[in-house]
Amino acid sequence: MAVVNLPGTPADGTTRDVGAITYTYSSSKGYWTAAANSASSASSGGGGGGGASVTSSDTAPSSPSAGDLWYKSDTNALYVYYTDADSSQWVGVSGPVGASGADGTDGTDGSSATPTSYTNFAGFPSSSNTLGDFAVAQDTKALYMWDGTEWDRIAAGSDETPYILTEPATSLALSSIGSTSTVTMVATDPEGFDIEYGIAYNNSGSALPDQLASPTTVTSAGVYTFTPSTQASDAGQFIARLSASDGVKSTTRFTTISLGFSEDILFQSAEPGVSSTLTNTTTGWAGGNSSSSGMAQSDNLRTGKRYFELNITAASGGYMMGLYDESNTNPGYNDSDGPALYYNGNVYPDNIYSGMGLGNIYASYPTTVMFAYDTTARKVWMGMNGTWGSGSGSPATGTGYTVGGTGALTFCLGSGSGTSTITGNILLGANQNYAVPSGFSTH
Repeated sequence: MAVVNLPGTPADGTTRDVGAITYTYSSSKGYWTAAANSASSASSGGGGGGGASVTSSDTAPSSPSAGDLWYKSDTNALYVYYTDADSSQWVGVSGPVGASGADGTDGTDGSSATPTSYTNFAGFPSSSNTLGDFAVAQDTKALYMWDGTEWDRIAAGSDETPYILTEPATSLALSSIGSTSTVTMVATDPEGFDIEYGIAYNNSGSALPDQLASPTTVTSAGVYTFTPSTQASDAGQFIARLSASDGVKSTTRFTTISLGFSEDILFQSAEPGVSSTLTNTTTGWAGGNSSSSGMAQSDNLRTGKRYFELNITAASGGYMMGLYDESNTNPGYNDSDGPALYYNGNVYPDNIYSGMGLGNIYASYPTTVMFAYDTTARKVWMGMNGTWGSGSGSPATGTGYTVGGTGALTFCLGSGSGTSTITGNILLGANQNYAVPSGFSTH
């Protein structure tokens, strides 16, 4: 069999004649191609030969002719069928693909998909975490993901919303002297997850309301502490949104919080029925009043919709209390421009009003008598120990008692008959025993 020697590193287009075959190297293809040359045409005596046959297969073609090409597809090698004086065979033109080179360096292993397990949530690391890290709490079998700042619980399966065990107050009056006030909301989670309490305010961006001097603090026991402003210009109200979350679902409640600045209710010696000045401060008024005729009359009350309380600690005789027009300089038992509450629970004048339906004031002491009034509507509502009387109804829905006259309102204390004494405190602002009715402010 003839041997065909071709250059090992030929340039593109290099040719080599081997008998009747011309081999041409193609650098873009990486192998030699073969074609019959003029010598083959001359020896055959023909005038123009055809091109060589090219076959691509894993096995050699049967019945080949000289100059045929065979591309052995399983080894990427090219052969030409060569015929010389004494033999015919397939001769390799380009060799098979060489052995594979050495494997490259392995890349860095990815993070494990198995979360780290901890005994409970309290054991989770708070630092050196990577965004997307997972962790499992063994006690609750809960899955968490690190969000770059904190661990967020991922819900799986059924998950109920936390429910409230201790309902918060729906309204709260802040102290005008800066004392803190609290609201408590206690919640529990059916699945046993810890409760996280939060707060938001009903304004743009949930900004701190003007009525608060500092952000609200919240304990893990659900106690919200509010520190009020002491600036009168910050008076007003806002709605606080209290929330209890188990990490996935939340339950909310709303509390209306108001800040008002009280003014003293003063009984001065220049007023009708007052023999000596009785002072009143923001912590309440304490003193006794005795009168055998008429009633001691206060300075004019503040205008608007106001609320105050009289907390009676001791009393004697047939005492009365009520609201009258300032023009009445001798308010008494049967004045028609009342109303006045008598010690036995009846409201006078008796030809206009009846009892409050709350029993006798003197049944036990201390007793808190509640007063709400509206200077525009000229209405008064009365109650005792947290309950509004049936005669006036509540300030929210009741008709109230009408105050006669057209002037300012005054608060009057005195006797219905004989001599009486009332000892107690006028309660204003944060010192009141009961919540300020919705829409009203403390005196």
